[in-house]
Amino acid sequence: MNKKSITINNKMVDIYLSSKNDNLPVIVLNSYLRDGEKIYNECLKENISNFVLVCISNLDWNNDLTPWKSFPLFKEDSEYLGNGDRYIKELENIILPKINEYLESINKKVSYYALAGYSLAGLFALYSGYNTNLFAKIICVSSSFWYPNFLEYILENKINNSVNKIYFSLGKKEKESKNKILCKVEDNTKKIYEHLKNDITVIYEENRGGDECLKDNISDFVLVCISNLDWNNDLTPWKSFPLFKEDSEYLGNGDRYIKELENIILPKINEYLESINKKVSYYALAGYSLAGLFALYSGYNTNLFAKIICVSSSFWYPNFLEYILENKINNSVNKIYFSLGKKEKESKNKILCKVEDNTKKIYEHLKNDITVIYEENRGGHFNNSEERIVKGIKWILK
Repeated sequence: MNKKSITINNKMVDIYLSSKNDNLPVIVLNSYLRDGEKIYNECLKENISNFVLVCISNLDWNNDLTPWKSFPLFKEDSEYLGNGDRYIKELENIILPKINEYLESINKKVSYYALAGYSLAGLFALYSGYNTNLFAKIICVSSSFWYPNFLEYILENKINNSVNKIYFSLGKKEKESKNKILCKVEDNTKKIYEHLKNDITVIYEENRGGDECLKDNISDFVLVCISNLDWNNDLTPWKSFPLFKEDSEYLGNGDRYIKELENIILPKINEYLESINKKVSYYALAGYSLAGLFALYSGYNTNLFAKIICVSSSFWYPNFLEYILENKINNSVNKIYFSLGKKEKESKNKILCKVEDNTKKIYEHLKNDITVIYEENRGGHFNNSEERIVKGIKWILK
């Protein structure tokens, strides 16, 4: 697999390809998590390789991907600014020409472009089909078709003739949202599908979702998922140089985020649980990649958490191993789960390849003082992340 990373207007653009064919479709994925490598590897496992994947991240998610201004969905959110048209122009005039330029430099031609997205990025993908002729195919996964006035926009306008194929999918449980706006998503998605199916090739699929723990009969706990983090900054313990030359510096705002958890987020969670007559027996902190690093760091800097789950954690982080070996974990922590993909040590990056050695050293250092386990899983950093986290939850709840 070849990977090329470039920064365009502060957006991270990761390009993946492995096919020897000269003429290839290019799938553009707008991503919140910069998970292009994970998705590309999943495609390779399915023997899907005759395409180029372009993953664009570091987007201003609520603004770049929204079609017009709208009120915030939750009272804690800011207003959606509706800069979708501006981002379409950026794709047309700057980003896709840069991708073309790179592909031409390695003797590849684009047969067509497709646009894919999840959540607001799925909304943006379909909106783009009405406002540019760039894309021949569109992939809309769990798309935010609850967005105010979006259904009406689709029904009242005509999609570009350039679009010949659209894939829609949704989780079966998405309609069960108690939010009076979000619960519309399934009805709206089906109406959009019915509206378009007579003019172009479309498919609508429903997927099981949101129940990985329940499948393993793990239910006696509350799961709190925190997203929309400033990933490289909220989850890092101190400043450090960028891992890749295209990245920005890690700012090391972990201590500040710990205080936010202590003083704002967990009290709010407690307040909600008390309102439904539930009590917290203990808090555990789980994380994957940099969030796994942050989970263990938190065990040294707050007494909030009794158990910690560190999955494929970024223990390559400069000076982190030394920090763990030289300091004492809080007495509040009584159980830690570590796991890693067997292939993570095979990274060609001279820093990332240290992750297995460092994880094992941390495990050996802690195992005499508290209950810890270290497990290895098949695959690399990006394989089966949900299942790996579930294994950690299952273990700490024993």
